[in-house]
Amino acid sequence: MVEADQQHHFRPRLVHNLEAMQDIGRGLATRLDAGDILCLHGELGAGKSALARAIITGLCRDIDDIPSPTFTLVQPYLAKSGFEVWHLDLYRFDREEEVLALGIEEAFFEACCLIEWPDRIKTLLPDSAMHLYLGFGADEESRILSLSISDDLAENEPPNDAPNGAPNDAQKKLASWLADILDQ
Repeated sequence: MVEADQQHHFRPRLVHNLEAMQDIGRGLATRLDAGDILCLHGELGAGKSALARAIITGLCRDIDDIPSPTFTLVQPYLAKSGFEVWHLDLYRFDREEEVLALGIEEAFFEACCLIEWPDRIKTLLPDSAMHLYLGFGADEESRILSLSISDDLAENEPPNDAPNGAPNDAQKKLASWLADILDQ
């Protein structure tokens, strides 16, 4: 297990296939709660929706169909614990003002938010938002998980770090969770 003062040393991890990604999502679901914001960064096809579906499956009551919110923009669900889970796909948005109409600021405090394409609202995101970067691995099925942007992942997306370059508390929390899940 990773010690609290070592959390910022979380290395990018290879995820071999969809099943392994789903395991990570189910593990994250046991830790996420109302008020948590998980931003999923990555190119088209990197696995953002697959990871979000696994998290939703773990958090919510029996759900047969978990569609991508690409066209609906937001898909709300009810978690087993009674709070809402918002799955947002912001790919189609050009301006932050458009996203505000969805009521996202209220959801940041009352719901667990899973946000694909969070770069569309970077100035609206609270410091408590956690950022997970997904990139392509060496083969068609593998992916790379990271807590910060690297040359191997999508370009032009800065990590959510403090001004001095140190990971903020949200990233440290996510690093700890991922280390626990991946080291099991």
